Amino acid sequence: MTLNRETIDLQATGPPVDWIDTLERTLVGARRIRELLTTRLRELDLGEPEFSLLWILASTEPAISQREIARRLAISAAQVCGLVERLRKRELIRGERDPSDRRRQCWRLTEPGAKMFRSATEKLADWIAHCDRQIAGDEKERLDRSLTVLEEATLQTPALSIATDEDKTEMEFRSGKAA
Repeated sequence: MTLNRETIDLQATGPPVDWIDTLERTLVGARRIRELLTTRLRELDLGEPEFSLLWILASTEPAISQREIARRLAISAAQVCGLVERLRKRELIRGERDPSDRRRQCWRLTEPGAKMFRSATEKLADWIAHCDRQIAGDEKERLDRSLTVLEEATLQTPALSIATDEDKTEMEFRSGKAA
């Protein structure tokens, strides 16, 4: 994208314009992916948050806590409550008490939830294959690293101070700095 630096004179007073452009393109890409997920998953009555939660539960053993779900999805505890309740009512997930802390509710997929997740991934298979053809090998690895760096930079922004100890541990693990 060619930027009109006469009308956008932020270089001296603000962040570099090319970073703003990169961040905006990232947000636009995320909105387009969310729209695609919404369209493809509509007939299953799943939205992007529901699909994301099913993915987390399908790829995680044992069951995980609501707090961990909130952290991984980067949403509030209140949003997680609504999300798990919608999926629980549909019998796609089930809650259980954490044996080490009976106050903590943990969630896992049910068999119908696993079947729903498989159906959802089938709805996305052609798009995922297209992405795999477009972004393959080293390029995908670079994209994964770049997204990790962007996520870490966001979590480490001092003014935001949103990184939890669990976030910091995961960032160290991803970067290979974990002990």
